[in-house]
Amino acid sequence: MLPATLRGRVAGFGLLTGTLGGALFVHGHGSFDFTVLQPVWLAVVLFVALPSLFGMAVPVLVETLAGPRGWVRRGPWWLVAPATVAAAVQPVVLVVFAGGYGVALTISTVPVLHRWWHGRAVTVLGSTLLGALVCWGVYGLAVDVVSLVRQRFPTAPFHP
Repeated sequence: MLPATLRGRVAGFGLLTGTLGGALFVHGHGSFDFTVLQPVWLAVVLFVALPSLFGMAVPVLVETLAGPRGWVRRGPWWLVAPATVAAAVQPVVLVVFAGGYGVALTISTVPVLHRWWHGRAVTVLGSTLLGALVCWGVYGLAVDVVSLVRQRFPTAPFHP
């Protein structure tokens, strides 16, 4: 779904997390954050920049840790213990992680599923979903910014 180059993945995932995360962080008129934090435009920019910068860092970290010479391939097994403890303390996290890992393992080991997953239909569907989510995040940000400028509560439908 994401572009083949690292630069494209950084930009694409940063755009996705910046728009969706910004739409979730920025609230319309009347919210506590935008009555206390001044100037409002700076608060909005920073609330969008936080998830965007996180999203831009994730592909770089994934490439660094899981790449051919990355830490995941050569790191000591005992450093995995904190993640294991966190998963044991939070059983929902363990179930979601184990389920996702199981699906990924199945797709990567079954040749028919592997070809299907890397096929054109899944790529087009994933790219379309990515574009739709970015558009929804931009829409949510626009609704919230207009609400802050007009100093009225947002009333738009399908607001994230």
